[in-house]
Amino acid sequence: MSDEELVALDDGQLSDVALAAREKEHTRRGIEPGSGAAAAAPEEPAAPEVPEGVLIAAGSYGSAIAAESACHLLEQHGITCGVEGEDPVFRVVVPSLDHGRALGLLAQFDELTARVAELWIESALPGRTIVIEDMLVEDEVVAARLTVDGKQQAFCFVRVASGEVFENWHNFDQLR
Repeated sequence: MSDEELVALDDGQLSDVALAAREKEHTRRGIEPGSGAAAAAPEEPAAPEVPEGVLIAAGSYGSAIAAESACHLLEQHGITCGVEGEDPVFRVVVPSLDHGRALGLLAQFDELTARVAELWIESALPGRTIVIEDMLVEDEVVAARLTVDGKQQAFCFVRVASGEVFENWHNFDQLR
């Protein structure tokens, strides 16, 4: 092992015996603790600091309606936002100070959208055994691949906005 490799060993990854052996090897080679590669190792680059008041993207959407819905949600939670861009990408921008909170709210929005679609599917097919095989949320549309009563395949698409179903499309494999 080279001097640089020896110095670069992480103390947290070494047992007490290994730490003692490394210390003896440092002494034998004349390496001072804190010298060499470990001391010269470059630090992780810091994330660029975004000045207060600068707007940064919190989410990207494929339609203006979806971006405006997301922006409306953020505004309901006291976050100032705007929509930038044009087809095919619309970005919801927020002040840098609100970025982390906006990301969390938008993630919850996607989860809520998926749950609303699940509830709609369950209510549309009462008394049936439904297994949601796959579900995908993009913008305000939720797509689901289902198995109904253990044999029929179905595909459902639900457009959700503000926690309500506005449109839905479905296709059942009726040959089984």
